[in-house]
Amino acid sequence: MSSSYIFCQAPAKIPAVLCCYEKEVEAGNKVTIVTKNCASMSRFFRELELNATIVHLETIGYKPFLFHPYAFKKLVRKDIEDLGICKGADVRIFFTDICDYSTVFYLSELRHFPVMKIQMQNDIKLNMDRCWDRSDLPFRLRIKERLFSILFGYSFLYTRQDYWGWNLAINTRKYNYPLLDCSDMSVCGRYLVAAPRQFEHCALFFTEPYRNKFQTENDYMRLNRLIITELQKKGYKVGVKGHPRIGLPDGIKDLADFEVQSYLPVEFIDMKSYDFAIGFVSTSVSSASNQIPAYSVLPMCRVIDKNQVDYWYDYLNKLSANKVFYLNDWNDIPNVT
Repeated sequence: MSSSYIFCQAPAKIPAVLCCYEKEVEAGNKVTIVTKNCASMSRFFRELELNATIVHLETIGYKPFLFHPYAFKKLVRKDIEDLGICKGADVRIFFTDICDYSTVFYLSELRHFPVMKIQMQNDIKLNMDRCWDRSDLPFRLRIKERLFSILFGYSFLYTRQDYWGWNLAINTRKYNYPLLDCSDMSVCGRYLVAAPRQFEHCALFFTEPYRNKFQTENDYMRLNRLIITELQKKGYKVGVKGHPRIGLPDGIKDLADFEVQSYLPVEFIDMKSYDFAIGFVSTSVSSASNQIPAYSVLPMCRVIDKNQVDYWYDYLNKLSANKVFYLNDWNDIPNVT
């Protein structure tokens, strides 16, 4: 029996990790899922009661280059030792991201084993692992990628992918890691979490602490409270869902009827157990619009930066294929009959 170690490096990659997990279990391999720097991911995996060992690693933030590389390498070796990975073992390694600086230390230490790069749906759609657009790369970034490569002893390249601008990534062209297609999103349907059964009519409110500056923080908090109270007046039970990393705004949980745990990826929420979803500019609102009515309260915000708001309108429209409804008045949402 082979041992498969799947490194999950971001909440957005959980569907791909579960897809990989199911393939490895079906092949008869012993699976360990290793989460990094986001403890909520390991909590979610444990709640699924998978046939796998779940291990969480809390490395030194996301910027190990602030520390001496040799000191960081020593910590990584300790992590690998704690995982029980030893030279000569029948081990397969899977990882999800090529832009996580600390990943290079793990890949370097695990170079004696077969290593594969997991591809999620967007990786394939955007050709993220094969598209190396380096046209017009500024000279300063060429110098920077060279310095990073010398510092880490691993090859880095800057590449440009759509609207994300320049990203420093592991040079997978040089290392030629095999790519594993784990883009089958049907895996999410096997792990869905529904709304509480005691509530007949529910609304799902996606929110997070204030960070978008197109409105003031006071206005943002005012609208957060108003969304909950107005929907409750209409007869809905309101569930609040925070951001996977930064959670909920202060005081909002106490106003809602129930909380959908922040660590729960949106892909694993049973949307059809809700009447509709609502939020500001969350990508989760766009995702929900593929299954249920989804509202954005952007028109209700007291705007102080029109350019930012215009960007978010365009962003939500593209992401949802124009399925998100923009709420101008609470009467646009029907009362519970």
